[in-house]
Amino acid sequence: MTKPNPSSASASVESRTHSRDSLIQELTAITATIIGSAVTADAPLMSAGLDSIATTELSALMSERFNTELPQTLLFDHPSLKSVADFLLLERESVPII
Repeated sequence: MTKPNPSSASASVESRTHSRDSLIQELTAITATIIGSAVTADAPLMSAGLDSIATTELSALMSERFNTELPQTLLFDHPSLKSVADFLLLERESVPII
């Protein structure tokens, strides 16, 4: 029986954190192209100036950038960039490897 390697688990958490941080930075840049200014990761997107037309544009840009189809309600169900990043990371983990 193999014992879990604590340093391996720590590296995995570090990797996910780095991945999440990178993803949030990328989402921030994409969002800034639509809104015209940077938005903090935990700010409500609607309060930052995103309207219904802009949510459609932003969702389309995210879909294109990450090469995935996103739910039409993504930005309403996940109203901050942190929440969107978490959703995208969960989606990435749930995609079966072929």
